[in-house]
Amino acid sequence: SSPSMVVGKAFHKALEIYYKGGTFDEAAAAGLDEINSTSDYEIDYGKTGSREKMIKEFNDSLNIYFEEAPKFEVIDAEKRLEAEISKVPMVGIIDVIIKGSGDKLKLKDYKTVSFYSSATNDPLDPEYQENYKYLLQGSIYLVLAEKVLKKEIESVGFIEIKKTRNRDGSPQIREFEYSRNDLLEFLPTTEKLITNVFDYVNNDNAKFFPNPSDILNGQESMEVLANIETGFDKAKIKRKMNVAEKFSEKNTTVDLLETDGETNENLIIKKFLEFGIGGAIGETFTGASVIRYTFRPNRGVAMKNIGSRADDLAIALQAKSVRVLAPIYGTNLIGVEIPNPERKVLDFDDSLLKKGTFEIPLGQDIFGENHYGDLTKMPHLLIAGQTGSGKSVMLNVILESLTKQLSTDELQLVLIDPKQVELGFYEDSKHLMKPIITNPIHAQETLADLVEVMESRYKTLRKAGVRKIEDYKGKMPRIVCVIDEFADLMMTSGNKREEFKLNIKGMIETILHFNKDFDLSEVKSLEDLKINPRMSELEKETIKEQKKAMKELEKAILEASDLGIPSAESSIIRIAQKARAVGIHLILATQRPSADVVTGLIKANIPTKIAFSVTNSLNSKIILDETGAEMLTGNGDMLYQDPRANHLERLQGFYL
Repeated sequence: SSPSMVVGKAFHKALEIYYKGGTFDEAAAAGLDEINSTSDYEIDYGKTGSREKMIKEFNDSLNIYFEEAPKFEVIDAEKRLEAEISKVPMVGIIDVIIKGSGDKLKLKDYKTVSFYSSATNDPLDPEYQENYKYLLQGSIYLVLAEKVLKKEIESVGFIEIKKTRNRDGSPQIREFEYSRNDLLEFLPTTEKLITNVFDYVNNDNAKFFPNPSDILNGQESMEVLANIETGFDKAKIKRKMNVAEKFSEKNTTVDLLETDGETNENLIIKKFLEFGIGGAIGETFTGASVIRYTFRPNRGVAMKNIGSRADDLAIALQAKSVRVLAPIYGTNLIGVEIPNPERKVLDFDDSLLKKGTFEIPLGQDIFGENHYGDLTKMPHLLIAGQTGSGKSVMLNVILESLTKQLSTDELQLVLIDPKQVELGFYEDSKHLMKPIITNPIHAQETLADLVEVMESRYKTLRKAGVRKIEDYKGKMPRIVCVIDEFADLMMTSGNKREEFKLNIKGMIETILHFNKDFDLSEVKSLEDLKINPRMSELEKETIKEQKKAMKELEKAILEASDLGIPSAESSIIRIAQKARAVGIHLILATQRPSADVVTGLIKANIPTKIAFSVTNSLNSKIILDETGAEMLTGNGDMLYQDPRANHLERLQGFYL
């Protein structure tokens, strides 16, 4: 047992004595006896634990509880209840049974904790986190109590007593109370879980592994189990080094027939067993592009040992790629994801739109649920992925959604497309603040102008006496600036003259825009603009004017540099840092997620990210700070990083 478990048992023993009529001193003495009756051999102290610390923790918990304990009429304490739930025999021990309203009863269960299970116990608070373990335990207690006690249970409360003092002086006791209706709503899930577990335990084909933790530590136990050794005895344990050597030899054997016709679930179990990882397969979920197998490892298995087995699983499953989630956060499971051989295309249509909002349909998860991202809360978005990964389709989905959901009074667009490929479809959109920008120099100036708009909006908000755009009563549409392939812009700089590279093709296109009668479609550089003796005088004069115009344009660009126009990167960072409150949002996309493009400052100020498939794990780490994107399957398969969540979400994007 761990020290915390021993303290918990002692605490419950003390409450039992007290609520059955004993004094505080008698209760405290009973709890201390419980600790002292547990031998050191039975306690795993770890590196820092001790009996003295356990006694202090028990005394602190008991004192804290009785300082704040609510007054109620106790009917019974430590009551053992036995009954059937869905024809399965169940046993529960209720810490305290108290009188409720009228003839009803209430049940209380005590937990001594180091940290509260939720930041608040108010279900209406956004920071509230539902505790499904409490719902499960509470629904079982409800059924047992009503069957045995023959009275209606009004509620089941779980009282958490924090063992360390809160520095802010706030109450140490926090109760999570579930009404009868709440628990009855959850009861079908509880019954399904109980029957499934009971059926598995009674299945002759079920696989169980012994847990010789009293003799070996967890890792050594799994090494022995990997060899399918049974009937543990002291002689075998003493030869555990020889067992490990024998296992090394087994790694070299080959059995080509054994896997024929086997399910992927069995292949996963066998592959894990080869590396000393025991456990049981859970549910399988099939998504549009991915199949996820879940696996519950046995005690003593380190997550890092599982996470490093992706390539081994890929061989066993004959899969193009395997992504291992160790663990799936919020569960006691790990996930094994492989590409779905029967991939589905998720078409984008108007049913996905949410009118009047900035919510963008991002994609569908493994469970078939559609996920949205609210641009006002992001408030900026970084998208990265190699060619063919789905990055450009995502940009079109975002723009199509925003322009259909919002009016021109609510949304204005600034589109920067150095590649001149993806965003041209929107050149006639009424939402555009200005024509689509394709020249990197013009893009640099546009971003500098957006910084000025941002500062101007801040002044307007200050005059109105408000701090953010949501509170402003006047007209101030949100501005969304989309930059496709912002890596091209990162090569420009307004502070160093020598960093300006003249974009000849862009200048030629600018000249042609103003001289549509003269055909220079084949001209690619200044060298192509040569005087041909056979040209007419008009053509010769036009060529001279073109060269003169180009030189003037080059001079203007370099003068702009000397005037100190901010670089694209510095403008992007300033907007990302400050523009949220005034309703200016950035969406940056790149197919080159290198460290010199996705810089540390950009990553720090744009926490919301979407990674499509990339070429290697280094690029994945640059985007997401962790690997995984290199294992994606392309065509809209993405990892979505929401800064408000503590894990990545794998989604399949919509196709437009």
